[in-house]
Amino acid sequence: MRQNYKLFAGSAAIPMEPILELGEFSSVEELALGKPYKGTAAKGRIRLNKLVSGTLKGAPALEDGKPVVAKLVKRSGSELVFSFVSAGETEAQLIDKAFQQKTAIELREGDFASVIGRVFCVEKAGISRGFLLDGTGAAIVETQELEEGAFVEAGGEVKAGSPPIIAAQSVRPTEVGETDAKVSEYLERNSKPLSFNPLVGDAVMKALSPKIAECARFLKRRLLEFQPVMLRYHGDADGVCSAILVVSALKKFLSSRGISTEENRFLLTTTQTDSAIYSQRDLAMDVEKAALLPKKPVMVFLDHSANQESFEQVKTLRESGHEVVIVDHHPPSPGIAGAVTHFVSPFLAGGSAHHTAGLLCFDLANAIAGGADERLAQVSMQGDKSIFAKPEPLKEPRVIDYLAAYNDPESPEFYAAVLSDPKKVDYYFEEANNRVKRALAASKPFVKQKNVGAALLVTVKLDKFCKKGEYPPKGSVLNEIHREASEASGGAATVSIGTGGDSITFRANHAAFEAGFKASQLILLLKQEFPYAVVSGGGHDVAASMRVREEFLQSVLDRTLQLTEEALAKAPPKTEEKHAESEIKAEEAQAKMDVEDAV
Repeated sequence: MRQNYKLFAGSAAIPMEPILELGEFSSVEELALGKPYKGTAAKGRIRLNKLVSGTLKGAPALEDGKPVVAKLVKRSGSELVFSFVSAGETEAQLIDKAFQQKTAIELREGDFASVIGRVFCVEKAGISRGFLLDGTGAAIVETQELEEGAFVEAGGEVKAGSPPIIAAQSVRPTEVGETDAKVSEYLERNSKPLSFNPLVGDAVMKALSPKIAECARFLKRRLLEFQPVMLRYHGDADGVCSAILVVSALKKFLSSRGISTEENRFLLTTTQTDSAIYSQRDLAMDVEKAALLPKKPVMVFLDHSANQESFEQVKTLRESGHEVVIVDHHPPSPGIAGAVTHFVSPFLAGGSAHHTAGLLCFDLANAIAGGADERLAQVSMQGDKSIFAKPEPLKEPRVIDYLAAYNDPESPEFYAAVLSDPKKVDYYFEEANNRVKRALAASKPFVKQKNVGAALLVTVKLDKFCKKGEYPPKGSVLNEIHREASEASGGAATVSIGTGGDSITFRANHAAFEAGFKASQLILLLKQEFPYAVVSGGGHDVAASMRVREEFLQSVLDRTLQLTEEALAKAPPKTEEKHAESEIKAEEAQAKMDVEDAV
């Protein structure tokens, strides 16, 4: 016996049930009372197959051989009695009688309605949930069998949901016809980026605006097509603010189209990472998570993954069929732009790391949904000491770093909730400051200074007083030590090098940069000289880090110090010339580490 199609029996408040059709050699024993069966009319009776027939009650005059549907209402010995339901009607006609055809945007809880559309995604967890678009909006179809890409008419009772849910009592294929054109037009119209004015109106951001707009269009369209987005962000002030901006914008956009990410959690997932490097371990974790989703997700990286150390992992993602979006301000790998679907970087337009990821994501968020929070962009720029940051000091960058060290939250909403509460910001800022002060006091026995001509070299054994997994991290402590030494030097070229575990970390001021010290180039040279010792490394010219196999650490450190002293020996005598504040910021602290937090 097989289910032939679905029948609407009675009024619109009575659910539909399957019409059953006996096989050629099925017997009377297979029949069940109360079930509808398909057969043919035969002189006031219904014939189900060559062996089984019964009396047909309540039927109009029917020609012999006419298709008929009837319910088995009585069984008396071998005699069967059926109650007439319908005759000669197609499945489509039965559905038309059962349900009022509506568009997705017209569906209301309690309706008995049908919708024609295209299935874009099928989530199979128990009962299947098909996510359908019809040209006006979205609906979820709950049923046993649906295929992605199918064009169907689904009818049933409408339940509350975002989008509304059809508890399907009928699902039948439909012609592609005009439905495809309507759906395509809906996607095109609703994925258009909003117009926006760059927060920083320099030539770099103006040149990047078209790329940002196309990135917004892409993300909006993929989410409307119910393609999941897996988003990774760097767990520092810049990365966290980037994530808050983009995630908030995507949720706001989906909500405006009647789609809830709370009810459909597979659509948008986030992961915080403690480094700007996308590691092999990160790749393995993402592949495992992606396998659990109903569709292959788009991978989005914020303040993360543009560097050379991430290239092979990102390339593997792309080759495995994932679409990849990177919005990052770190110096990029030469091949990264061609390896991903969308790449937004200031280096594409002659910019620098001062155009932070948070600045880029502010414009991106406005292109997605509008109304982005400018303060988050300011926090991001101040956290990375961008020349575009406002001079007034903010508490939030240190608060974010503190929270990232201790809470390791998986959700940008966690940070957003804290940052929106001034009392919490004040509390965490005070706690973070106290911890930094204690760390600086503990560092004194492990800090050495050496004059190299007119320059100053500072070395710090960070692992003697910094504990992994606690605040402040080694990079933050080295920032403070370097700042104090640089200010005390009266303008002399100053480089600070911190060691701890398997890492070597660099900070340099503007005078050292002018003298020729460039940490990123130094790391590249060390990678060439010690290819089996230097595991990874990179960053900016004045703030960078590298990881070294511990058995080679001393050899690499000795060579590092030698090359640093050679660079500093070229530094001219210090002068009383005062650099403008913006110039100091521009060079001194691209004071953000790409890699250090990872170690």
